[in-house]
Amino acid sequence: MAIRVRIKISTLKRAIALLNMSQNAFARAAGISPSYLAEVLKGPKLPSPATRKRMLEVLSGYAFDDIFYIEDGESDQRH
Repeated sequence: MAIRVRIKISTLKRAIALLNMSQNAFARAAGISPSYLAEVLKGPKLPSPATRKRMLEVLSGYAFDDIFYIEDGESDQRH
């Protein structure tokens, strides 16, 4: 069973805007590179647990379920 954690892209972008930060500034504050954040926002990269934790630390006031969602590979498979 493959479980992936993806970002709610529009919610994250809104949260960053509400912090009055650029995406680059947010990435640096979360300890990731701006290019890595861009890849995560476009979808090919999935944030690691450590990255998700650092992102949530910067986004104080937001819960895991506010920013991320879990995708269960079994329920996504077509027969």
